[in-house]
Amino acid sequence: MLAYVYQDGVYLGRQSNNIEMMADYGEKSLEAWPENYTLLTELASAYVQRGRVDLAEAKAKLALDLVEAAEKPTHMTDAHWRKT
Repeated sequence: MLAYVYQDGVYLGRQSNNIEMMADYGEKSLEAWPENYTLLTELASAYVQRGRVDLAEAKAKLALDLVEAAEKPTHMTDAHWRKT
């Protein structure tokens, strides 16, 4: 549950334009839930907007790794999966 609470801290940091708050809560959330794709991309975007390209690239890389490792849902056709 802590991962979700920390994630909410990230969103509050975004609303107040506080990158340090976003980073602090985001990293704590990712410790508890490292495969949180949405949070990884959120932090990558925040980092790049603040010129922290190295941190942005690291989070984006982790998000891409998750995408590459994802399995096709059983309800999707192969053609639809390739398009998404």
